[in-house]
Amino acid sequence: MRLATGFLSLLLGAAAYGTLHGEARADDCTGPCIAYALDYEAFGNFLNSGDGWYSDIYPSLETVVSLETGEGLALNADVMVEPVKDPVPGENRAFGDIGAYFKTLNVSYETDDYSVLLGQFEPNFGRAWDVAPGLYGSFLAEDYEFTDRLGAQASYFFNAGGFHNQATASVFTLDRSFLSGSLGTSRDINNINDGGAGNTNGLSSVALTLTGCQGTDPDACYDDGTFGYQVGLLYQSEGQDDYGNETGIVGSLNKTFRTGEEQDVKLLGEIAYFNNFEGTDSDVLYVTASAAYDISDYTLSLTGTQRAGINHQDDDETFVDASAVYNLGDAVSIAGEAWSVGMSYDYNHAPDETTNAIALQVKAELDGNAQLN
Repeated sequence: MRLATGFLSLLLGAAAYGTLHGEARADDCTGPCIAYALDYEAFGNFLNSGDGWYSDIYPSLETVVSLETGEGLALNADVMVEPVKDPVPGENRAFGDIGAYFKTLNVSYETDDYSVLLGQFEPNFGRAWDVAPGLYGSFLAEDYEFTDRLGAQASYFFNAGGFHNQATASVFTLDRSFLSGSLGTSRDINNINDGGAGNTNGLSSVALTLTGCQGTDPDACYDDGTFGYQVGLLYQSEGQDDYGNETGIVGSLNKTFRTGEEQDVKLLGEIAYFNNFEGTDSDVLYVTASAAYDISDYTLSLTGTQRAGINHQDDDETFVDASAVYNLGDAVSIAGEAWSVGMSYDYNHAPDETTNAIALQVKAELDGNAQLN
């Protein structure tokens, strides 16, 4: 863990250097440079699961740093600082269980036509867990966010049918290295004896996706595009003592309607189905739908996700997030960062528990680059 501590310090130091010295946006990086994106949030949640209200106050600090050669080759790291354990229902928590860990750590090479990546990464499968609007709009869809994966990913970019398209293939296994642990509050390092889909020796899991967008690149489609899609297939080998191999399919569409000057409506829909979900005997279906209305400095959104257990009703769950965010921009900026404040009402219903929650959020974002001469 001493190695991890040193590398975390290097990354945070690189981000601080970029914050102080970077003037341009990250996509303007033309030579050896440090590109960075900081997404720092503080949440105050007030929840009620039927036995009275309790609170959970915590930070979520994400630091993304890329050491780029300017010729397509880059070392990329995404470091998270946040609670690494779930809150205990009914118990107040304030800045507890905080740990720092690598969300991704990899080497990539990208040209106008293709990209390849090696290391720790999140396979490209599904979008709702990443872009669904609201303070907690992605909460239930995050069930199928594939974190702590080691392997390789390759993408091919092409234009067809009026879309900017990206075909991606990922091969991976569950990360059981020190990277799956954390500093500060410790989270357990993954072990092959734990089982679970994809927790095998060798690269035994595969994800294939085709993503397209009108108006911009696929990875920025929800925020900046006009219409986009994704379809994908997944296979994860069964782990030790699992019920069987996991297979999955996902499909999503997003559409933005311009309704006036500084006004638009963003719609997103995604369906994902899994057989032997996470290596168990459960077959589950996820359906997510969202609408976000951007008007001037305000964003109002409503997101709902339904998880349906095809063969076990105990897997059923419904989550709804209604959020309002006010974007302050750089009006109170210290180093060029953009600020926003938000609040949400969240409803989570499962067969054994229903939770109502009110959340408050303060957020600061900053990105750019610093040339290395």
